[in-house]
Amino acid sequence: MTESSNKPRILYVSSTLPCPPMQGSHHRILNIGRQLQKRFPLTVLYVGPQPEKSRIEATQKEFENLTVMTIQQWRVSDRLSKWRHWFQFHYPWHHSSSASRSDINRCNQILEDHDLVWFHTLDPADSLKFKDFRNSVVDLDDLNQVKYRLKLTVDKSLRLKIADHLLVYKWKRREQKAIQRFGKIIVCSEEDKAFLGNSDRIFVVPNGFEKPGEEPLWKPKKRPCLGFIGYLGYTPNRDGMRWFAERIWPRIRKEIPDTEMHLVGRYDSKSNFSHVEGFKHLGFVEDPADEFSEWSAMIVPLQFGGGTRVKILEAFTKMCPVISTTVGCHGLKVKDNNELIIRDDEDGFAQQCIRMIKNPQVGQHLAASAWLTYNELYSWDVIGNRLIDFLDLQVNKADF
Repeated sequence: MTESSNKPRILYVSSTLPCPPMQGSHHRILNIGRQLQKRFPLTVLYVGPQPEKSRIEATQKEFENLTVMTIQQWRVSDRLSKWRHWFQFHYPWHHSSSASRSDINRCNQILEDHDLVWFHTLDPADSLKFKDFRNSVVDLDDLNQVKYRLKLTVDKSLRLKIADHLLVYKWKRREQKAIQRFGKIIVCSEEDKAFLGNSDRIFVVPNGFEKPGEEPLWKPKKRPCLGFIGYLGYTPNRDGMRWFAERIWPRIRKEIPDTEMHLVGRYDSKSNFSHVEGFKHLGFVEDPADEFSEWSAMIVPLQFGGGTRVKILEAFTKMCPVISTTVGCHGLKVKDNNELIIRDDEDGFAQQCIRMIKNPQVGQHLAASAWLTYNELYSWDVIGNRLIDFLDLQVNKADF
């Protein structure tokens, strides 16, 4: 405990600036930080590539005590590195790069004024080369070994299979070692806790979403329209949407020819679906509430991935029905035909989309049930109370 305060001081370390939130990890970093700041003196430390000035300024509005330490991104240069990158294209771009010696020393000085350090993922801890993690927490909100094990089931080329086998091996070593490296591990779901071995040092903090100012209302739909929200440059999103566009969308359009598919979120040249008839890219939308209200359902056609889907929780707060694969709703305490529809086969997914368009009362019932579940389990106020209880218990333990 610091002499200047009766409350434990927390150093919150991330390799991503969360503001403005544009993807799931941003929402998690931002809202956990908000909950910590409600109770404890909080310093936010960013360790990663040079961020945009606008993101620094936006994050400072949320967290006044912000320190930025930039590191050089990992580069593919010589022939051996290029060959390695060809097989290990994900692991990692900047994670293996170290912060400068001066920044590492500066961070050690900052640590002396704090009682607990909380890392979002392993990346910033590795960059800062921390050795002593006794008074520490690491949030493994997206188990990459799970993600790439699932991806192996849908890989079609030998190159992808080799690459993903390597990634599973590497991420398994990194994530399993975290149990010995850190005082406590945070994961998103009971499933992820079980996957890591159900250690008593693993604690579940589910993902949530910001509660709207007013209770959402169901609105009649003006036209047949489905929607998707998420960063399409993210491989699970892109591959899931490709599966939907190629295998499911033609079945829907055959039954209801004027159906539109609206895509909300950033995308790149590899994830541009403008060539698909009926698809419309809307890009990043700061407040997508009006767009959600036009959709008969939001689809989550993921075939692989990790963590839990913030996009589903966002739909719950917008009174928008959801149709998802099993992977898409991994880690959420939801049931098929209660809060949402779960289908993994192509025909079943397509038929449920058609059903939702033709019978809007089905979607209205699902959305109402989903809103109740959100209020009970997934608002950040509810999650924050659990989080604060955990910290109240742990920061006073001498053996933490």
